[in-house]
Amino acid sequence: MRLRYCFMPLLFGLLGCSGRVLDLDQGATSSPSAQQTDPKLPASLDGFTGVWVDDQRLYWLHAGSFQSCLKADCKHKTITYATNAWRTAVAGGRVYWQLFDGTFVGCPAEGCAASPVMLIRDDSVGSNNDVPAFAADQRYFYWGSLFDIYRCPVGGCEAVPEVLARNARVSFLVVDETHAYWPESGGIRSAPIDGSETPKLLVSSTSPRVLAVSAGYLYWPVASQVFRCPTAGCGDSPATLVVTGESEISVIKVQDNTMYWLAANTIHSCQLPGCEEPQLFTPPTVSDLNDFTPTQSFAVDATDVYWLDGQSSTDYRSGKAIRRAPR
Repeated sequence: MRLRYCFMPLLFGLLGCSGRVLDLDQGATSSPSAQQTDPKLPASLDGFTGVWVDDQRLYWLHAGSFQSCLKADCKHKTITYATNAWRTAVAGGRVYWQLFDGTFVGCPAEGCAASPVMLIRDDSVGSNNDVPAFAADQRYFYWGSLFDIYRCPVGGCEAVPEVLARNARVSFLVVDETHAYWPESGGIRSAPIDGSETPKLLVSSTSPRVLAVSAGYLYWPVASQVFRCPTAGCGDSPATLVVTGESEISVIKVQDNTMYWLAANTIHSCQLPGCEEPQLFTPPTVSDLNDFTPTQSFAVDATDVYWLDGQSSTDYRSGKAIRRAPR
């Protein structure tokens, strides 16, 4: 597959297909291809381990601290939600995080006015999985335990949480307006988010580790390829091959009509549905993104792509800076 590069080196920086790559490393030393710093975003610090974004805010994990700022101005006001967060989720104007003991906590994205809401403690949820098996929407928080998938109102579970699916041990979970989706041995399964029906197998496939759902379609990687199928299932039809890369694809994300994926330590993109002209989105100087938890290594919003850059970091598992480039 021939990739069309989405940038070209110039004397004074990197010029992207839709604009210049912005360097968020405020403390970086100038280089021959000096990139203009962006004072509206976090200063560079060793220890970035995750980045997320929504319409208004940028979120990150730094040395266990879960923090955010308004994308319009990170310099003057940063919110710290927790100093001992393990995994996080951002959805519906709220933030959620998991503590090491299996407690799930949440509060509004604008800040925890008094104290965060303890949703529930699930002792069967460990801290050794690479991929977070929880998701959220406007009304509920969803998570996979050792045996089942549950949901809890965003205000907290007053008693026993609702069961979404029994006998489903999952390592990755996504939801849309009506259903939850997760990869299991043998394929991808789905169930209504209210638990009103038993799970059904949507796609028989070599077990993917991650997937994405957007506009009525599921997307998932298998080795160096990405496939697509309607969220109702493929039926008797084979899954549609979307793209074939040159190395294993570890993460995919879909924003509007664009798909992004992580492979060979770089972020790639293409326009859906055809994906005829895949592009190499990030410059070749990006550090090893797979050293991070892959699903936390980059984020996409309506205008930009954000990623962790570990260059000059003293710890290969954490980033030195958060960088941004226009989509």
